[in-house]
Amino acid sequence: MFNTIVKQPLHYTKPPFGNSSTVITAKVTSNAKPLHIAPAISTVEKAWEKSWQIATRNKVSSPEISVIIPVYNVENFLPETLKSLQVQSHKNWEAILVDDGSTDQSLKVAKKIAENDPRIIVIEGPHAGLPAASKNWMAKKARGKYISQMDSDDLFAHPAVLEKQVEYLKRNETIHLVCSPAERIDVKGNPLSSFRHDRALEPAKNNAFKLSRFSQSTWKNLLEGNFVSHFQASMIPKEKWLDIPKIKYYEDYLWYVKLAVRDGIQSIKMLPFKGFQWRKNPNSLTQSKTEVSKDIESIRVRNHVLSEENGIPREYKSLDYLSKIACKQYLWVLNKVQAEHKSHLYNMEIIKEALLDANVNKSHLNQYVIEPHIKIQSKSNYIPE
Repeated sequence: MFNTIVKQPLHYTKPPFGNSSTVITAKVTSNAKPLHIAPAISTVEKAWEKSWQIATRNKVSSPEISVIIPVYNVENFLPETLKSLQVQSHKNWEAILVDDGSTDQSLKVAKKIAENDPRIIVIEGPHAGLPAASKNWMAKKARGKYISQMDSDDLFAHPAVLEKQVEYLKRNETIHLVCSPAERIDVKGNPLSSFRHDRALEPAKNNAFKLSRFSQSTWKNLLEGNFVSHFQASMIPKEKWLDIPKIKYYEDYLWYVKLAVRDGIQSIKMLPFKGFQWRKNPNSLTQSKTEVSKDIESIRVRNHVLSEENGIPREYKSLDYLSKIACKQYLWVLNKVQAEHKSHLYNMEIIKEALLDANVNKSHLNQYVIEPHIKIQSKSNYIPE
């Protein structure tokens, strides 16, 4: 698998992130290709605008919450997703769905559901393949005071998620983003207990839960593990909305960091209840990449953030810190893949070459990647690829 990876440095070119039309590309070697290319979306936005005018004609609405949902090829999951929204205890919401040129029956399914619920607005347009663009557009169109984000194959895991999140924001004006831990489920809705963000909740007395140290609002937790859990499980006042960076993968992580830089790390709050069920859908944009290459992408994004984003504490921007975190992340990726796909173990020379290409410290490479992974391999009967 590693043989297919395009080798390129972890650092990205420095973009003016405040510009909503920003495109991030990687500094690449002569034979490499950029990882992220944002398509021109002016034509797509015109189609969305036309669809919006038709969908909202003769509809007067003053919702408190706008739930924005990008849709693409989720015909089997969308009814359940919208049902989990419709049973929420907070009823004063609108849902804006942008169908990204689905090739299945997603658009038809969405329109059918919307026929019986005027709170649901279905927008259609050609395929753009860039959820960040549609989310930014939906946020601008949102008529609610608060914006909640949801993926079209995920579920609200609690009937009072919207109510609890909006009430917390009303009571705490210094908090600009609230989120709730997500549980990972498979395509049939069965929990996947291996999900690492389950660590965000710990058992407490009286069958309640308390947040663990992994979920506290600190730069260390955000930069090394992303305590915010998942993009979908968040709510933000519309007046505090910040355009999501228009990159193809891990735009959520960059968005969280930019919010923390702008408003302070303490402006983000994790609430102590399971708010979402995040579906591990192999057909989704992120899941369509292999687990290893996807998480390598996460490492690159994290290191871009650490090295380029102004406002992050200095102690997290040193080359030594970048190298150490990259190696630890890489080992976590390898261990995760071996746990989920036991036939996959990787040749150390390939791993070493990939990480040295990313300018990591050789001592960190040995300490945090090679030596621990050799121990894992020595306990396995499988032969490395």
